[in-house]
Amino acid sequence: MTDAASQRSAVDEWWDAYLQYGDLNSKSNLVEEYLPLVKRAVSRVRPFLPDFVQEEDLIGYGFVGLLEAIDRFERGKGVPFEAYAVKRIQGSILDGLRAMSWLPRNLHRQAKQVEDTIDDLRGRLGRQPTEDEVADGLGLSVADYHGLLNEVGPITLMPFDEITEHGGADRGAQPWDKVERTELLKAVAIAIEDLPEREKLVVTLYFHRDLTLKEIAQVLEVSEGRACQLKTQALLRLRAALQSQGFTGSGGD
Repeated sequence: MTDAASQRSAVDEWWDAYLQYGDLNSKSNLVEEYLPLVKRAVSRVRPFLPDFVQEEDLIGYGFVGLLEAIDRFERGKGVPFEAYAVKRIQGSILDGLRAMSWLPRNLHRQAKQVEDTIDDLRGRLGRQPTEDEVADGLGLSVADYHGLLNEVGPITLMPFDEITEHGGADRGAQPWDKVERTELLKAVAIAIEDLPEREKLVVTLYFHRDLTLKEIAQVLEVSEGRACQLKTQALLRLRAALQSQGFTGSGGD
């Protein structure tokens, strides 16, 4: 038996022992086995957050999500534990960040102003506006606009992560809620296709390929900070597109 097969066999035994007999040693082994999922989730959100948000706090929030995932996971339903746990972990981190209430209210207004400017220019130009055009529409230099993207990054992070990965998961949504969510996901897919190619690539790599910003920066051959700006700008475009179609709740004040 290969090392990988042996490890899978051990993990299966831990699951059996914990789910059938509540064996806490097996649960501890499962936590250790899947802890890298928490660290990976933290590495994906950390670049968007101010320095005073401690990485240890983020890991703590994610750890709570991992424990919940282990306790609530139902084997035999065809969903890999890793996929289920990632949603739980991300959701727990987002809930923890909300509870901290550290985001200044003016950042919500500034993000909404960028979204409105993008939406207005998109309507008038019949295409996605360039960075220069958005900056000009806001009355900012490109450098100041880039600085604004850095500031509002956390505003864009939370709601869109909920839409794409965490929102609606395991919450017992009613059938009409599921229909609305299906329509929302369709609108997101259309809006992603409308993005400038570079920003579309960033969104694809981040949300669908699960790359970190550092890895995306290497692919694009830009700095990690620039990759972060491109992601924020892409998500602001997506939020503007969704609001123009009547989907609300994207973070206005």
